[in-house]
Amino acid sequence: ELAILEETLADAYVTQRCRLVTVVGEPGVGKSRLIHEFLEEHESESVTLRGRCLSYGDAITFWPIAEVVRMAAGIADEDSPETAQKRILDLVDPTDTEREQVAQRVAAAIGLTDAQVPVSELFWGIRRLFEALAEDRPLIVLFDDIHDAAPTFLELIEHIADLSRGAPILLLCVARTELLDTQPGWGGGMLN
Repeated sequence: ELAILEETLADAYVTQRCRLVTVVGEPGVGKSRLIHEFLEEHESESVTLRGRCLSYGDAITFWPIAEVVRMAAGIADEDSPETAQKRILDLVDPTDTEREQVAQRVAAAIGLTDAQVPVSELFWGIRRLFEALAEDRPLIVLFDDIHDAAPTFLELIEHIADLSRGAPILLLCVARTELLDTQPGWGGGMLN
């Protein structure tokens, strides 16, 4: 399994494309150990971000993205929405002509604004942010417990995997086998 993860990350780097791998298994089979070992091996050469899907609560569809963005931008709980939005803007290349639109879409997705933005535009903004984060080094995004994810969040993951170009991104998802009951056609390479 570790070799498959290594090969997939190498392929993302060589092809400058996004790759999606899902590690599926029952609790206690070693998913966390495998992921820890893989991430530890690549922490110095990649940007690694983490988000966890929640099984409860309101407005949690994009909760894992909020965790990822807060980690990437260094957003603290006490930061104002304006400060948080500025930090998101700082993540995008200053020469990108769509920089402000990317930051606005991401801010809307994670609840920093009340702006009503179509889901397709939220997806676009998050994908573009991930591509910006992978500009200098490969980006590994770990999404844990995706068996608890909202269907829209799973669509977002597939959107990023299908449409990202010009950036080495590995979307590494971890799930219990229940995911395959609710999402039998789930994309990405599966490690059982």
